[in-house]
Amino acid sequence: MDGAGSDSVKPSPPSQPQVLVINPKNALLFKGPSSQPATVNINLTNPATKWVAFKVKTTAPKRYCVRPNGGFIKAGDNVNVSIVYQPGEVNDAQERARHKFLVQAIFVENDAVQLEQAWKEVPKDRVMESKIRCVFEDSELGDGGGLVEKPHGQGLPHTSAGAGNSPDLDQSMQHIVQAATEKTSSVSGQLDLELRRMAEDYRRAQDEIANLRDENRRLREDSIRMKKTISSIGSGGKAAVSTGFGASSGSPQDFVAALKTDLTKVTTIVALVLAVLVGMIFSKLL
Repeated sequence: MDGAGSDSVKPSPPSQPQVLVINPKNALLFKGPSSQPATVNINLTNPATKWVAFKVKTTAPKRYCVRPNGGFIKAGDNVNVSIVYQPGEVNDAQERARHKFLVQAIFVENDAVQLEQAWKEVPKDRVMESKIRCVFEDSELGDGGGLVEKPHGQGLPHTSAGAGNSPDLDQSMQHIVQAATEKTSSVSGQLDLELRRMAEDYRRAQDEIANLRDENRRLREDSIRMKKTISSIGSGGKAAVSTGFGASSGSPQDFVAALKTDLTKVTTIVALVLAVLVGMIFSKLL
């Protein structure tokens, strides 16, 4: 068994405040009949900026298997510790009421140090400690403060001394945790949906921007082509006028005006020639 520790957790000098965030913090709830094995997990989180070495001890090493019972946790990381309860031949509720766990932690340079040597060399007043008690689902506090068995097949009974009809504390805490978990899951789902929608809107906006950039590029290319076309038309008109009619205009408008003038001259000459021919014909007839 990997149960770390001796049969009892010995008193120690005042320790430093615990750096690790331990969940659950105060009590381990073992579900099911206490005559059957049960497993509980402890999550150890290191919120510090340094490496932390940890140990998990128990007052009943023959009743619990702890894996891992020690190790390192880097800054910002966490470790899950699995605790398996293994009942003995004698199922003693009073004996189980004394079961506790001790979580110890110390700061170290990194995970390359020798773990056992580090624990030997650290001063006792630098060790950070947290105690966690064990609670069994089929047991509750009796009049004398110890754990007593609840009859199987019945609901959670109540204490006989001044407890009235109030529900069992552990059961109430379970309901609160379950409700908080369900609410957190619902909020997380809504947030995830909203994030997906935002990502889709962002993708569409990026596509629209890309389309606008392509359109702008095409407009620029069309503008350049139009300028080149106009320039080539101007150059062609200038060459035609200068070679055919002696004009020196440099624009298409000037070319058209010169063409009209030359056509008028040709028409006038043709008219004069026709007039002369008609006059000659009439003179012969007379």
